[in-house]
Amino acid sequence: MIKKILVLVILILFLGAGSGFAATGTVAGSFLKIGVGGRPVAMGEAYTALADGVDAPYWNPAGIANQEVLEVLSMHADWFQDTSFQYIGFVFPPVDWGVFGVSYSMLNYGAIAGYSATGSREADVNAGDAALNVTWAKVINDKLSLGLNAKFISETLASYSASTFAFDLGALYNLNPDLILGLNFQNQGGSLTFISEANPLPNKIALGIAAKRFIFKPLTVTADFNLPNDSDMYLNVGSEYTFNDFLILRLGYARSRYQGGLGFRAKYFALDYAYVPHEYLGATHRISLALQFGITTEDEIKKHYELGTEYYKEQKYLDALSEFKAVLELDPLNKDSRDYVDRIVEEMRQKTLLEKVKALREQKAKARELLDEAVIEFQKKNYEKAKELVDQSLYYAPDNEKALELKERLKKVLKIEK
Repeated sequence: MIKKILVLVILILFLGAGSGFAATGTVAGSFLKIGVGGRPVAMGEAYTALADGVDAPYWNPAGIANQEVLEVLSMHADWFQDTSFQYIGFVFPPVDWGVFGVSYSMLNYGAIAGYSATGSREADVNAGDAALNVTWAKVINDKLSLGLNAKFISETLASYSASTFAFDLGALYNLNPDLILGLNFQNQGGSLTFISEANPLPNKIALGIAAKRFIFKPLTVTADFNLPNDSDMYLNVGSEYTFNDFLILRLGYARSRYQGGLGFRAKYFALDYAYVPHEYLGATHRISLALQFGITTEDEIKKHYELGTEYYKEQKYLDALSEFKAVLELDPLNKDSRDYVDRIVEEMRQKTLLEKVKALREQKAKARELLDEAVIEFQKKNYEKAKELVDQSLYYAPDNEKALELKERLKKVLKIEK
């Protein structure tokens, strides 16, 4: 039933958007095309399938469906010709009916020189664009997540202003834990009217794929196929290589240009930088800071995994086994932890076997030692002492033929003496 509903919604949106994508043309609200977050931008803006966390709503609202804690993102970019772009977003812990987020973006054009109809200089003119966005997302099942953005968009130029509502609809589908498909219908349903002329928003359909652990475990690659209403279709690709838990290198390709950046990760924050060149207007630098309030499942998994590896190195196998089993309770498909569990079980089996062999050898050595002492006492005619020692020897090696033979001789000797 859910799949049928999703297919129907996609079909309706494709048909409804068909006229908008039939030809390129003038759009309003171009600031809506400014990518949010240093990480996605550095990856060539190919983020539809990888979207997660507080920067996800812009790229695919379904990306916040698995959010567990409060997260805040702030981004600043100095734009062309003294303009600046600001963004702040919040994603909240989940409730019974899903996960919610809210964000606000603003492009400030600064002071623009004002002139009269005759060309004489007048007071500066202020201009700016803004968008307020409310996001909802929900996990439908272990493979599918859906999300929705509801937007209020406004543009101001001097005494003129225009506003409208629009929405995004996104979906994420996990083919497996390392391969994800994403779909996003962005800026649908709205247009901006200045005075009497209405222009559509820059809407598009984006279909993306993300492959984690691609060739190498630290490497993630992404690709987005975009169908916009103001230009020809185009392809974005991106990559991300994690050198360690702190430093991440990113590179992407978007609209005939390469762009890239760095990311820095710590327990409760992420700092991301993106460099985007432009052929004629120079380059833009985008910096975003995300703060996390609370411990996520990913943090718990990392904590248990690191403890498990430390215990394993110290050969504290039971402690290590406990930590890796804790990881598997949180993430049953965690291959690394499962491999460690199998390895520990095998090493413990081998260790137990070696300990048994060692104990058996020690028992045999003890039995021989006691038997030798028993023989000496027998030769000294200390028969009672010899009997005591041979009984102890048989305790460690019940099938020792020499000990059994000596015991029989002692029985006869002691019987004669009685």
